[in-house]
Amino acid sequence: MNYGLGADPSLPTEMQFKDASWSYDDELRSLRRDLKLIADQCRSDETKKMINSIERNVKKQLGEPVEVSLSKPSERMWDNLMITFKSVLARAEKVYMARAKSESRSW
Repeated sequence: MNYGLGADPSLPTEMQFKDASWSYDDELRSLRRDLKLIADQCRSDETKKMINSIERNVKKQLGEPVEVSLSKPSERMWDNLMITFKSVLARAEKVYMARAKSESRSW
């Protein structure tokens, strides 16, 4: 069973050693602070990776429509590109939100 830090009632909650310059509570606070910093950095790194992946995917999805539209100009060229862009952007937002929700559950 996983109790987390200091949550198991059968474990001692305080330790003291003669002539020690630290206490259990100080060390526990320090450990929790360090773990929070590490978790925050990991979340930041994963978010950056996720955004980069989504950005690459958006660029791939827009590359061909832009290339085709620019090679065959028409009156509706920019309108068609905007429609495509909005569609790709909406899908990217859905992917981001789904991944973000998935990641937040694992933290």
